[in-house]
Formats: sequence, structure tokens, C-alpha cells
Amino acid sequence: MEKAQAIILSWNNLNVLKDTVRRLRREADVIVVDNGSTDGTQLYLADLGDKITYIQMGDNKGSSVARNMAISRTKKDFFLIDGDILYVPGSIQMLKEILDSHPECGCVGVNDPLRVAQTGMNGTLNHMEADIDSEPSTLYKGFPMAWTQYGYFRNTGQKFPEEYPFDRAGHGVEDDWYYHEMKEKGLESYFVTKPLYYHDAHAGKRELAKVGAPTLEAERREAFIKRFGEVTWQDTGIRIEEV
Repeated sequence: MEKAQAIILSWNNLNVLKDTVRRLRREADVIVVDNGSTDGTQLYLADLGDKITYIQMGDNKGSSVARNMAISRTKKDFFLIDGDILYVPGSIQMLKEILDSHPECGCVGVNDPLRVAQTGMNGTLNHMEADIDSEPSTLYKGFPMAWTQYGYFRNTGQKFPEEYPFDRAGHGVEDDWYYHEMKEKGLESYFVTKPLYYHDAHAGKRELAKVGAPTLEAERREAFIKRFGEVTWQDTGIRIEEV
């Protein structure tokens, strides 16, 4: 069986990244695109040699630019995961099967709306909670964003926005942008609520704060509203529908 394609976006989260790369290599061809890490990530990735495909951005060009660089390396459908998330074994195949069986689906991810409403994040900060139950739950659509943290995407040639303010380090809204362009193509965004994964939540925002860089969230939302004429999912609330 041909392996799936996995793309990991990495920035200064080496400890989690190591385990995710180790787990994913068993199930997928792995591309790691690193946004200028300074914590030893670059040396670790270089030492892996041809076991993975490694893209070094030099400095942080933003999530959109980095992801697009990796996506351009494959013609397959692809799995996206952030480097601050610990991959749950077996879930890539589960998500791939859902995508393959639903031609109207552009991406399918893992999302728990109740957890998001209560904690502001997907996943868990507790290692012990993660990996316990990986069985898929009911399939939903809605929650208007694309699953860049942990999701499987149909490769339609679509890219993430790279114009200002998405052409530099920042946080958020590229998921909303991708979702709305996907909807313009007639594709839906689906999700299941399991597996639960360990997530070192908002690690990227903390790294931006360390180097004194702005998140550009306000500027990103303004650009989004100008393009699509509506507010982001964070401003509209959670809207889901069982498939």
C-alpha cells in the first residue's frame, strides 16, 4: 500500500516534534518544514538524512508560506500537523478513509467543539489523556475553518494566503481563509471529535512573544473580512451539522 503524505510545520518545539516524526514515519512519507527554529530542531532534522524530506525556511516566513512550500513538493492528498502536537498512531489512515469516501469533502480533521468552547483549544495539555481512545466519533461538518493543526486535505492545488500580513510570522486566520476559498470550490470541511491528542497549545504565540514579534491577528482578520466580507469563525461562534 502506498504511504500517505504528512507535512509537519515546525518552530521551536523539538521535544514534541521528535515523537511525532518517529510515529508518523511508520505510516507516511514525511515532509518537515521548519520556520527557523533555534532550539536544536535544525540539527535534529538534518541528521535524519533521507528518512524525511526537510525544508529549512531560514527564518520565520509565516505558517502560510511554509505550508505552501511543503505542499508544492507533493501531488498527493496530504496530512497537516503542527510541530507542537503529538501525533496519535493510526489516525492518519482513519482521516484518509473519510476523505476518500466523501468526494464533497475538501479536508477532514480532529476537533472537539465542546473542548474548544470550554478551554479555547483542541487537544489536551495532559500527556496522560492523549492516546487513550482513538476510535472515531460521529462525523460532522461546519465550524468554518480548515484543519491545519491536525487534518487530512484533498490536494486541489489550493494554497494558503501569502499576501501581507500572511507573508511573515504571525498567528491565526489562515485556516479561515483556506476554508472559505475551499467552499468557493464547492468543498466541505468535516471533522471527528477523536482521537484526543497532546497539544502544547499556543506554542507559536509564546515564541512570537519571546522575540518581540507581533501576532498580526488584527491585521489578518481585517484582510480576511476585506476578502470574504464576513468575520472569522472565532467571532461567529461554533456552527456544526452531523453528516
